[in-house]
Amino acid sequence: MENRIADMKSKMPMYLMVTFLGIVFAWAWYDMLSKLKPDIISHGDSLRIVYNHIKEEDVGYPYRFFITVSTSKIAKDSVKLYWLDGNNFKDRYPNLQKTDFNTAIMSSAEKGGFYAHSLPALEKAGQYYFFMEISDSQNNLITTMPENAMEKKNFYRVTYKQDPTKWVLLIHIFLMLVALFFLIHAFYFAFDYLWNKTAQNIGKTVSCIFWGLVCYGISGFPLGFWMAYEKYGIVWNGFPVGNDVTDNKTLFNFVYWFIILALKKRNIIGNKTFAWLTILGGVLTIVIRFAISHEVK
Repeated sequence: MENRIADMKSKMPMYLMVTFLGIVFAWAWYDMLSKLKPDIISHGDSLRIVYNHIKEEDVGYPYRFFITVSTSKIAKDSVKLYWLDGNNFKDRYPNLQKTDFNTAIMSSAEKGGFYAHSLPALEKAGQYYFFMEISDSQNNLITTMPENAMEKKNFYRVTYKQDPTKWVLLIHIFLMLVALFFLIHAFYFAFDYLWNKTAQNIGKTVSCIFWGLVCYGISGFPLGFWMAYEKYGIVWNGFPVGNDVTDNKTLFNFVYWFIILALKKRNIIGNKTFAWLTILGGVLTIVIRFAISHEVK
C-alpha cells in the first residue's frame, strides 16, 4: 500500500500536467466554437438580428455578407452600411466621425428580412472596417451591429489574403506541433525535477528546450516569413515595425525560451530557478498559442 502511494506521489507531475493540458485544450476548443457562432442582437420579442462575420476574404473577390432581421417594422431601405478602407481608418482613428465612412443601403429580398451587400475586392493585406445601422420604417435608429459601434469604436474588420503554398503550410504546422511536443516535455521534466528531486531531468529539460527552440524558430521565422508574404504580402508586421498579434507572440515565445536556455548553458542560473522558469515558459507558451487568436492588424 505504501509503495502504491509513493508511486502515485512520484507520478503527480504527470497527472497535473495532463489535467492542465486538458483544461487549456478544452477552453481553446470552447473559444473556437464560440467564435464560429453568429452575432445576434435581440430587442424584445419582435426584433432579432443575425449576422455571420467572416474575418478574411480571398484576393480578387468582393466581400459578400448579409444579415437577417426578424420584424416587419423594418423597411427595405432601413438597413444602412458604413464602411472605410483600412488606411483611411487608421489615419482617422481614434477621432473617427460617422461622416468619415462611406455609406450604402443594403439590398433586401422581397421576403424573409434578408439584407445583403458586398465590398469591393482589395489587394493582399487590404482591409475594410464597417458597421451597420438598423432603423424602423419611420427612420428611427433601433440599433447598430456591432452594438454602439461609433460610441465604443467597435467595428467589424475584414482582411484580404491569398492562401499560402500548401507544402509550406504543412511543414510550418508540423514543426510547430513538434516544437510544442518538446516544450511540453520540458515543462514535465522541470516539474518532475522540483517534485521528485530527480537531477537527471535537468539534462532532459535542456535537451527538450533546445530541440523545441530549433523547431519553433524554423516554423516561426523563415517559414513564417514565407507564409506571411504569400498570404498578406508582408514578411513581418510585429515588433518593432508593427503590432501584429501573431508575429509578436511568436517573437515573445522564441526570445523567452532562448534566454532561459542561454542562462542555463552559461550556468548563470541554478537548476531550481531554471526549472521554475521552464514551468512558467510552458504555461505561457500554451496559453499564448491557444488563448490569443491569430489576427492581422
